[in-house]
Amino acid sequence: MDDVVIRPLTALADLRAVETLQREVWGMPDLDVVPTHHLLAAGSAGGVVLGAVDDAGTLVGFCYGFVGLRDGRTLFYSHMAGVAEHWRGREVGFKLKRAQREAALARGLDWMVWTYDPLLAANARFNLHKLGARASRYYVHYYGEMPDELNRGVDSDRLEVDWSLRSQRVDALMCGEMPPPRDDGVDALRLDIPADFDAIRRAEPSRAQAWRLRTRRIDSGDLAALSREVRAIFREAGLVDVQILLSGDLDEYRIEEALGAGAEADAFGVGTALGTSEDAPTMGGVYKIVEDRQGPKIKLSTGKATLPGRKQVWRRPTELGPRDVIALADETAPPGHAPLLVKVMEHGRSIAAESLEQMRARCRAALGALPASFTDLHAVPPSPVALSGRLEALRSAMFQKNETRRRP
Repeated sequence: MDDVVIRPLTALADLRAVETLQREVWGMPDLDVVPTHHLLAAGSAGGVVLGAVDDAGTLVGFCYGFVGLRDGRTLFYSHMAGVAEHWRGREVGFKLKRAQREAALARGLDWMVWTYDPLLAANARFNLHKLGARASRYYVHYYGEMPDELNRGVDSDRLEVDWSLRSQRVDALMCGEMPPPRDDGVDALRLDIPADFDAIRRAEPSRAQAWRLRTRRIDSGDLAALSREVRAIFREAGLVDVQILLSGDLDEYRIEEALGAGAEADAFGVGTALGTSEDAPTMGGVYKIVEDRQGPKIKLSTGKATLPGRKQVWRRPTELGPRDVIALADETAPPGHAPLLVKVMEHGRSIAAESLEQMRARCRAALGALPASFTDLHAVPPSPVALSGRLEALRSAMFQKNETRRRP
């Protein structure tokens, strides 16, 4: 059977089973487990401990929350929710939250809050789309150092969500109906997060921490406008001492431009332009995944969108200069075009056939073949680059797919 029964947990044996499930789900050390006596006391004073029990009477999921007060308003705080690994993906979490909502409504409450890790994509989908909650507050390192296996070694940043228990949207979602569209009245900012942060956290905690620090930053879009919006949010919340630092390929000219555009910044992070000789020159580079074993990938951040899939660039010389076409790697060459990309690394080893001197000579020859307008720093017309039909179709399809996922 794939079904479970959701019921309140009040007996000592049931609450001890909750202790055991906490250790199983999060890998918690004993000192961090919410103990039986705490669960019992909270449950007897307005709190709720709910369990999901299978046909054999085994506890396979639970959620725990309590009544609280914030800014003079009573709320229900959902502190913990967990499901045994072999029962995930079978609607157990949804049934627990639905029952928790009913328990809060029975207590005369219409507002529930809880937190989740902003880098966990599955949790975001569940909380925001499946349940219809709204993420409203971001807390940096909210719980401090956490010693459990899931969170160890990574700062405990959290998003806090508001769940309007009587809203039409939540009512529809709880009944399995199509919800009305969102009307949040706020602008959206895209932020890349990993597809499987848990896997990264288990394999490379240092890389997971780098993701955490990186996603606290706004590094794309109009920095001046965004900094003003962030400052307004801080002021509204009374956070007048919070400092804003802008970074992202900055130098004295871009800083002057940002300040002239009204940027609200207390400091600027200058890296490449400060630590290198710009007239040497330097060449910036970033690593973006465009394809893995599961297929093509695309990034949609403002000003940083990528083209999906492995690619080849084909060039055709003309009297007006080269004409380039970016195509998928397995496409045939367009007539009269020569490939520009050559594999130089494989399985972590260099397989380049040319010597460094040969590479330099080829580079000088290629630059010398370009029209003067292409090497003029102040030339307005950019080098013409086209996309193949297949690549354009793939990009459009993946963009539409991601837009559909973002819609509630």
